[in-house]
Amino acid sequence: MDALPSWAWVLIVLSLVAVAWLLHLAFWTRRLRLDLPYDDELELDAPDGGRFVLRRLRGASPGRPVLLVHGVAANHRNLDAHPEVSLARHLAAEGRDVWLLTLRSGMRGRRGPVRFDAMARHDVPRTIARVLELTESTSLDYVGFSMGGMLLYAGLARGHVQSEQLRRVVIVGSPGRVVSPLAGLGLLVRIPSWLVPTFPLRAGARGYAFAVDLLHTPLHRLVYNPKNLAPRHAAHALVNVIEDIPAGLNADLAA
Repeated sequence: MDALPSWAWVLIVLSLVAVAWLLHLAFWTRRLRLDLPYDDELELDAPDGGRFVLRRLRGASPGRPVLLVHGVAANHRNLDAHPEVSLARHLAAEGRDVWLLTLRSGMRGRRGPVRFDAMARHDVPRTIARVLELTESTSLDYVGFSMGGMLLYAGLARGHVQSEQLRRVVIVGSPGRVVSPLAGLGLLVRIPSWLVPTFPLRAGARGYAFAVDLLHTPLHRLVYNPKNLAPRHAAHALVNVIEDIPAGLNADLAA
C-alpha cells in the first residue's frame, strides 16, 4: 500500500482542525448561551428591505418609555447581557417601560443593506415612532451606547428624528468623530469600499469565551474592566452579545 502524499496529510490535518473548531464552538455556545425573557417582541421593516426588532420589558408600574440602542459588533444584549449586569432590567425594576432595539447590524438572515446611513434614516426613526405609538406617549428617553449614540447624532442632524420626540438623551461612549485606537486600522480608509471585508467577530468571541476569565490580555481593557465583572459575566457576553461587523458598515466607519 502506497503512503499518502504529503498534500493528503495536510488536507486530513486541516479537516480535523476544522471539525475540532466547530465542535469547540458548539460546546461552548451551548454551555454559555443564556436566553432571557421579554414581555413583547416586535419585528419592524423599512422601505429599503431592512429588518430590525424591538423587545420590551414592562416595569411593575410602567412609567415613561426608555429606548436602549446598542453599539457596533453587538445586538440588543449589549445592554442586557446578564440579569445581574443589565441596564435594561435595572430600569424595568425601577418602574420604567424599557424598549431594546436590535439594529439591522445586529441581525442575522434577511436584514437589508447594513449601512450606517440606512440605520440612521430608517432603523432609529421608525423605532422611535413605533414606541411612541404603542405607548401613546409624545416623547421618550433615549440611551445610545457607542454606535447607538452616533446614529442619533446623524438622525437629528439630518432631520430623520425630531427633537420633540426626545425627552432626555444619555449617550455612552459615542464619539462625534471616529478615530481608530489601533495603529494600522486607519489604512482601511485607503481601501475601496467594495474590498472592505466583514469582520467575523462572532465566531472568534465564542471560541475565546471559555478562556476570557483565565487569560487577560491588553485588549480586555479596550472593552471593559475585568475587575468590575463577576466570573462568567464576560464569557456570557462574548457568546450572547457579539456579532460580526458587516462589510458595508465597516466601510462606512472607516471612511
